[in-house]
Amino acid sequence: MRKWIFAPLAAPSAAGPARGRIVCNCFDVAENEIRADLAAGLDLAALTERRKCGSNCGSCLPELRRLAAGGMVVGAA
Repeated sequence: MRKWIFAPLAAPSAAGPARGRIVCNCFDVAENEIRADLAAGLDLAALTERRKCGSNCGSCLPELRRLAAGGMVVGAA
C-alpha cells in the first residue's frame, strides 16, 4: 500500500501477501520478511547484507536485535 500512495492510479493494485509491520523504514523491510530470513538461518550480519536493514540510520537495530534473539516484539520503536 505504501508504494501506491503517490502512484498515478485511481485505485491501489491488487494486494499481495501481508508483509506485516515495517521495521526498517529506510529500506522498507517488514517484520515478516525479517522473520522468514531468520528462520532460514540468517544471522543479523547476513540479514543486514541481504536486506540492507540496519545499515543506514540505525534506528531499527534494537528491533532487529530483538527479533534475531527470538524475542517477541510488542509495539515497535
